[in-house]
Amino acid sequence: MYDRTVQLLEGPEPMFGEFNLATLEEDEKATGILSWDPEDGARLLLLEPSQAWKAHELGGRHRVFGLLADNTLVTLPEARVSGYHHSAMFEATLRSSRLLLGTNIEEHEDAWSAMTFQLAHLHGWLPRTGLSGPDHEWDDDGRLQNVRIDWNPIEPVEVSLTGAKLVLSFGMSAPMTHSPDRNVKTELGVRIEPEAQGSIDHLERDYLRPWLVFSTVAASAWDSPTRHQVERDEDRFPVRVLHEGRTAVAREWQPGRNLYLFSAEDCEDIPALLGRWFKLYQRAGLPIAVYAETLRGGNSYDPGRLIQLVTALEGYGDAIGLEGRTLLDKFKALRDQGELDPSITRCSDENLNFLWRARNYFTHLGARGGYSPEELEHGLLQSCRWAGVLMQSCLLRELGFSASDAESLIKKHYQRWPLPRDTRS
Repeated sequence: MYDRTVQLLEGPEPMFGEFNLATLEEDEKATGILSWDPEDGARLLLLEPSQAWKAHELGGRHRVFGLLADNTLVTLPEARVSGYHHSAMFEATLRSSRLLLGTNIEEHEDAWSAMTFQLAHLHGWLPRTGLSGPDHEWDDDGRLQNVRIDWNPIEPVEVSLTGAKLVLSFGMSAPMTHSPDRNVKTELGVRIEPEAQGSIDHLERDYLRPWLVFSTVAASAWDSPTRHQVERDEDRFPVRVLHEGRTAVAREWQPGRNLYLFSAEDCEDIPALLGRWFKLYQRAGLPIAVYAETLRGGNSYDPGRLIQLVTALEGYGDAIGLEGRTLLDKFKALRDQGELDPSITRCSDENLNFLWRARNYFTHLGARGGYSPEELEHGLLQSCRWAGVLMQSCLLRELGFSASDAESLIKKHYQRWPLPRDTRS
């Protein structure tokens, strides 16, 4: 739902509508052109807004209601005047980082009974499709007579969380089109039903963000929502939520090469693992999220990434109650907590000491600890990778994997690009 509207908003043609502030009367509405860019958000160009809009006051926050030309209601919850100019007519530009499709909703009405979303990498983590085939039938002369592809519904995965129910559901779409091509698409969605209604911000903070970080950690690649909706019992249709920000694109289906750190197929009990994840996120969500942010960089490594990785490790150690007088002590405590063989993770005493010194060098701009600048700068990439695998090994153990299973997952994940043994690797 709303896919067509999103395409129009992102397209080259202007999307006209009538707009008004939530605080103004009906006769103050103005004609405008609304567009949406996934990374830059909503842009609303108002044509001849009245004085009541106060469009000359830059930066003021407004809740804007609109009705688009395709009869879709929209709300810009926090629109700000970013510019204006006078020519043949007065025009004002408003920007908003969030756009709601399907409603004109007041701020005090921001309470929802359910939230659903999809993530770019999540279906690859849990690759259940319900598809089987194709099966081919041939006649006695070897001519193809029939090709068949079957789809059967998949039972959802339900998880009981503190204060909410979580459901992983599987769907399929096969549009009926008059063309020589046919397409079957499967999807995996997440549905959250809290015991008490919550605002969009509340539901995102408590449920969407932990899921986003989980999918990022499991995929070992930055993830983002591909579809996000909220619902209320009193509404007939859900409301689509659009956020600005860097977007992720789903990988090739089951690409191999062990791109995922682990998948659902590696888990004995998916609901139990997800329950452990949400409990861990309550304890140490911020440092884990800081680690997940470093994966935005892909295979690019710089001093800022190293500092962020070490900050995440330090915060994670504090959150789970590990003590250490120095960062090196905390690194060793994290390694020992994971109980993985250093020959697998390359987190030996020597390499952890180098990681500590490299972090100090780039943070304090010259504290070398016995190493030369050339050694520390040359070892930046290795340091980042040791810090990353140290966090990964800790998270695998907290999620319930045994030390031997975690070692196997680490070894498989790093087969395509082996971890460096030392700074000379």
